[in-house]
Amino acid sequence: MTALCGGGPSSPQSGVGGVLTLGATAIEIFVSSVLGLPELAPIIAPIIAGLADIELAAYCSTDPPSDPGLTASDLEDALRIPPNGLATFTAQQKIVTWFESQYWYQICQCTSTTTPAASAPSNPGQISTNPGLPQASTPCWSVSVPYIASAHTSPTGGNTDLTAQALPAGAITPQIVANTTPPTTVGAVTLPAGINHIVLSATLNEAFASSPVQRLSAYFNAWTSTGTVDSTNQMVAVFNFTQSIDPTVSVLQRNQFSTLAANHAVYIYNQDTIQHTGTVTLSFYCAPGTYVGCVSCGPDPVLEGELANILQYVQAIYAALPVPLTSFAEATVHSGLTGNGSVTLADNPISIKVTLTTIPPWVGLDLGSPDFYFDVGFLSFATSEGNYDQTRVTLAEQLMTVPLLSGSIGYTLKNGVIASITELIRGP
Repeated sequence: MTALCGGGPSSPQSGVGGVLTLGATAIEIFVSSVLGLPELAPIIAPIIAGLADIELAAYCSTDPPSDPGLTASDLEDALRIPPNGLATFTAQQKIVTWFESQYWYQICQCTSTTTPAASAPSNPGQISTNPGLPQASTPCWSVSVPYIASAHTSPTGGNTDLTAQALPAGAITPQIVANTTPPTTVGAVTLPAGINHIVLSATLNEAFASSPVQRLSAYFNAWTSTGTVDSTNQMVAVFNFTQSIDPTVSVLQRNQFSTLAANHAVYIYNQDTIQHTGTVTLSFYCAPGTYVGCVSCGPDPVLEGELANILQYVQAIYAALPVPLTSFAEATVHSGLTGNGSVTLADNPISIKVTLTTIPPWVGLDLGSPDFYFDVGFLSFATSEGNYDQTRVTLAEQLMTVPLLSGSIGYTLKNGVIASITELIRGP
């Protein structure tokens, strides 16, 4: 009896019974759609899925648990890494109780009165999901470009243009970069619409010299249609050390990328007295449905290597396929077979040829092409697990396919019948 049902009985809804195991996806949909808490759903669904198993008869025959009043502190304790012992366990159990207090109304019912509506669940407060991060989980354009930046003796340094390798292909527009003497020209391209976020990172393989005036920079730069530098779209990963360097530069991200700039370029600026090498990685995150591709892409060694591996696997599979059978070759012959007995197959044959070397005059005959004989006998192929069905011998020379795993043949021949069995293997 349940107080919720006015002291009357309650039970699982029709078609629901046994032990209910809850999946994280179903829980997330319930919390998001039914309870109207979409921000909370992906956070608590994995916790509930890992801890909640509901035995329906007991769960639905009693009142649902009371809402424990879920708070932001409970979520913080439940998600703490590393776990905070009892506090984490208690908070996670509180989340499960919060869920079960609402889920009762989804699968249980009052059987003698109308089931009341569930009260509004407690809400732990505002939750921010992935603030400041790209909305797409995978980039619509991502490329890593190795670079070689030549040494420079002049403090003004020099630029290495990577635009053609790092950006989607397009019409090249020469743009002036004024950080060298004389100024350097790089080729810039127009980017497609739909790009929301850009991530730039770079690595360096060598340390700098001891002189204090060294600099190496990876530029993602932009210009307006009139050739003016658009600083709102410029991103620069700068190396500027005197003795040594961590080979990885922190990732730079522009979360609100403007597509008003007409042309963009990627280049390396080296002011050091020695040559430097490394890698520049550029990724675009686009609006849903946007695809950023290249019109004419150059060779991609990574892709070519993957294709070569796939080709090797296909060739290995093709080589393992059996060669089509075009002819038989005769192998071991088991001759002079009479009465009952068995022969052991010696050559792992594909088929056998049964030849009746002596046919008594009493054997029934139906003339044809070929002649059909009655009451000659039977063969049975045998394996370690038992025998296949018997096969009747009806022709003076008869071929039979050897079933899988057959190691021997049992024969039963009528009085006076003499036969031979020839093992047939793959021919030339």
